[in-house]
Amino acid sequence: MARTKGSDELFKLIHALTVSEKGYFQKFALRHSGKGNAYLKLFNAINKQTEFEETTLKKVFKDYAVLKVYLFDMIMDSMLIYNRKSSMQNQLLTDIIRIDFLNQKGLAGKANKIAAAALQSARNHEMFWLEDFYSRVLFHTSVRGFTADERIEKNQLFFNGLGNIREKSVEADDYSRIFNDIIGYGNLKSFYNIGFPENFDKEVAEKVKSKSSTLSVTAERNRLECLAMYYYMKRSFSDSYQPAYDAYKLELKLARAKSPLTDNYKLIRAIRGLVIACLHTNRYEEVIKLADAMLKIILPDETKNIENTFFAFTYYQYAYWGSGRHKEGDKFSADKLPYKLIKTNGHAFPHLVLELYRFKMLFEFSNHNYNEVFKTMAHFQSLDLKKLAPDFYKSTEILRIMLQVELGHFDVLKSLVKNAAKHLKPYGLTPFEAEILLMLGRITAADKTAVLNKVKARVEEAKNDFRLFDTFTIGFWLATVLDNRSLGKMIAEEQARPEMM
Repeated sequence: MARTKGSDELFKLIHALTVSEKGYFQKFALRHSGKGNAYLKLFNAINKQTEFEETTLKKVFKDYAVLKVYLFDMIMDSMLIYNRKSSMQNQLLTDIIRIDFLNQKGLAGKANKIAAAALQSARNHEMFWLEDFYSRVLFHTSVRGFTADERIEKNQLFFNGLGNIREKSVEADDYSRIFNDIIGYGNLKSFYNIGFPENFDKEVAEKVKSKSSTLSVTAERNRLECLAMYYYMKRSFSDSYQPAYDAYKLELKLARAKSPLTDNYKLIRAIRGLVIACLHTNRYEEVIKLADAMLKIILPDETKNIENTFFAFTYYQYAYWGSGRHKEGDKFSADKLPYKLIKTNGHAFPHLVLELYRFKMLFEFSNHNYNEVFKTMAHFQSLDLKKLAPDFYKSTEILRIMLQVELGHFDVLKSLVKNAAKHLKPYGLTPFEAEILLMLGRITAADKTAVLNKVKARVEEAKNDFRLFDTFTIGFWLATVLDNRSLGKMIAEEQARPEMM
């Protein structure tokens, strides 16, 4: 179907829901509007679409524009109920509505009991902004019963308490601010070779590197994440390992103690940070153990569990590749790759799926399993992720041409290049990419080396804006053919990218 005019936000929302969320909404709609209502019919019609198409919907549903707006709100209302207990924060936010309602109905005593319990939960979970809010709620409802002397004393205690809460909040937020600055300066260094400012290095040294025993758990979490990312962006990988390891150990300690601050999402984030540090310091066996640990963690969010699984399998691939165990990695990806999960949920995590296929092709290519590479390419293309990842799709087409060169099938190169140029044009084939394709199409048995040297020179000349071929960079492949360098060694040197944290 072709995308028609009009907002596709409702389409995106419906297709972003998990199976259980969709099931809950359907029950919610029936309870609130009666069996067979128009809203549920519209929901099911959009749910069946693979691409947004509005013309047919307008013909089938009377007052479509109104239905569409109401359905969006109805889904949001149902998800507020569905997710109200999915996290402590959501529970405490729901309590705000309950307290307000009870106060309106004159049940201040019951409202205060809920507020007191919510305040204790906010304090236990170091949700400083909610601790501040509930402290105010309780104080302002209690102040009416104070005597004149008590009012002065309680007033001072209350505002001193707010000051302590604010100090902890500012302390934790300060590390978050520094963390975001580290990312910004790190990107400037990567793209424009601009170093970290001296005053910023000094702030990190004074504030982040020196640990205080009085820090809240939240602040310490943020501090360790800050320090690990700082060393990572400075490319000081041996230094980044220890804070990443400390962050992981902190989360494990909280989980084992069954602390109210236990958070499996933060534990997984700490594992990801440690994995990246391990990969850059050749701790590949540790990566495999961490990936094993990731798969044992159960999250309340079904979608996040699926994402976690994809991350874990990607880390297995990194570990096998980095340690040079290509044969084992090839066998692992053939036997263990979660194909069923990829088929049913891959569209929601295209970049993680691409990473899995990237390494599968790397293993097969490095082991000279060329027939398997062709099969993997075909399987990848059957997932229809072309529009979500055009660069990767372009790279597989060029890989197909490279394989024919490897196999010495020079007679098919011209027709392959012609077809590739035609198929890739809608996916943003750049003039440079088209030029490389044409050069590869001219290779013959007699002038293979000469043409490849010209391609190599052109690639090196344009390397600053060369973004083609995500799976194998064409530059790496040329080095294997012309310089007899190991593809495995070159890719291992590249290591994992920071977005995999």
